[in-house]
Amino acid sequence: MVSQAASIAALADLGELDAAHLPRDGWGERLSSWLGTAIDHAVLRAVQFAIDRTLLPEPERVAAIRRSAAPFLDGTADPARFLDGVGRSATPPRATESYLGPIGAGIRIARRIHWDAADPMQVEHWLQAPGRTRGTIIAVHGFGMGHPRVDAIALQARDWFDAGLDVALFTLPRHGARTDKDTRFSGAALASGDIADLNATIRQSLHELLLLARMLREESDAPVGILGQSLGGYLAALLACRDPDLAFVVPIVPPACLGDLAWRFLAASRSARDTARAAFTLAELRTCFRGHSPLAYRPLVARERLLLVAGRGDRIVPPEHPQALWKHWEEPAIHWFGGSHLAPFGRSGIAQAVLGHLRRLDIL
Repeated sequence: MVSQAASIAALADLGELDAAHLPRDGWGERLSSWLGTAIDHAVLRAVQFAIDRTLLPEPERVAAIRRSAAPFLDGTADPARFLDGVGRSATPPRATESYLGPIGAGIRIARRIHWDAADPMQVEHWLQAPGRTRGTIIAVHGFGMGHPRVDAIALQARDWFDAGLDVALFTLPRHGARTDKDTRFSGAALASGDIADLNATIRQSLHELLLLARMLREESDAPVGILGQSLGGYLAALLACRDPDLAFVVPIVPPACLGDLAWRFLAASRSARDTARAAFTLAELRTCFRGHSPLAYRPLVARERLLLVAGRGDRIVPPEHPQALWKHWEEPAIHWFGGSHLAPFGRSGIAQAVLGHLRRLDIL
């Protein structure tokens, strides 16, 4: 594993995200983006209502939430060492498998991958017929998802499988079947406001993805790459800064800074304007999460193996985020689709862009 110090960029100050400047588009894309923006805005209003009612801390909880962030704010824990040790395991991961059924000429299996932690990884693995695979794509869902049947649709898994790739649908910690028993929905634990807990979950997710990528490479000589959407795209981008052996990395609508993203949600909330309930400033949120921002590290994967995918009308992860990552990565290939985060009307174009990228890399 390449040392973390060799890949650190500007960890001390992530800076402001520049306003997005999108390439010219046609009327069809403009219409799709307008509709997508309207859908994203409608959902955001509902989310902001939920934040007001359930997620914003009551005044008496602000002190406890700030204490959870203290190691990341006051220097008692070095953020530059946040990712030290990820991808290392005292014992080799071992998998138990169960058959789920056929798919095309191949099969689907459920894999529980045990490592040092009590909570095993969970992967739904779509396998080509023996001798037919061109490689493996690790597909990582977004926040609040984690159910392979739904994730497969959102992540366009059938497109990649039909093109000749094995597909490993990875369930993030605290999502899907791994959801905490005392929470309301998949991934809800990450919205509790506990900074240390959220950071630990991001770290665990990256650790597991590194172990999974290595295990898949050991099982086959075929190339292994990663595609992630939203939170999964964030992790895919971070993985590009830790694993130089990935054959390709495709972050779709990826956040670049979770602190900035969290602030956008909170700033639009009525209750967040009440300073008695606002636990953090924007600068503090950026500092809390800077240890795992892909903007804080240099990619170790070659530039020609990177492809960013972003929505013109995205209002959940605004275009400023993928654009910032694109600039930080020295402007690799990027595909802008018509539509938004929740209404990606340009799904066929996304598939064409990803498959075209893999053909240029001679993977397909």
